[in-house]
Amino acid sequence: MALNGPKHDFFFLLDHFKYEEPDTSIQFTLLHDFDVIRPRPDGQPRQMCKTDTSKEAIMKAIENTMQSVPQGGKVVFYFGGHAMEGLDQAIVTGDGDLLSGPELKACLNNTLHHSVSVAAILDACHSGGSMALPYNYEEKCGGIRAKRVTRKKQEIPMIQISAARRGQQAYSNRFKDGFFGQLTWCLIQYLK
Repeated sequence: MALNGPKHDFFFLLDHFKYEEPDTSIQFTLLHDFDVIRPRPDGQPRQMCKTDTSKEAIMKAIENTMQSVPQGGKVVFYFGGHAMEGLDQAIVTGDGDLLSGPELKACLNNTLHHSVSVAAILDACHSGGSMALPYNYEEKCGGIRAKRVTRKKQEIPMIQISAARRGQQAYSNRFKDGFFGQLTWCLIQYLK
């Protein structure tokens, strides 16, 4: 099954964060399972060949990123694609393997500094609560309800934003700018 939303989301995020423009304050590690042709800032086309999106490659890229983040640094992990529900909810990697929420959380916790903060954004089905963070926050009766779901301590400041709860589907939709994951489109609108 092919997903159209993640490819459009990829371009949408690159445009929003001004990828390839001279700014050393933002560093990118891009993993994508499709070829991309994008214009450079000078207008010339640049081909970005698809990368290894296997479970091993994703875990290694996260490890390298987390080990290089300076004290007080901020990391955004974004995934758009398929996820599966099972004993542990998991994202489906490019090689068809599963990267479980607890495995993802362990990778993102593996940093040299406890002052590093992480926002994990999962625009995928069944992704809500997959990383087993101590609290789930949901909108209820016009307010926000916090529910403690585990007594385990979280090593570093981390938040997970998911497109769907466990057992729910995440959707892509046509917006005025194109076809996007609904969570991704709303997030970029908020950040503008």
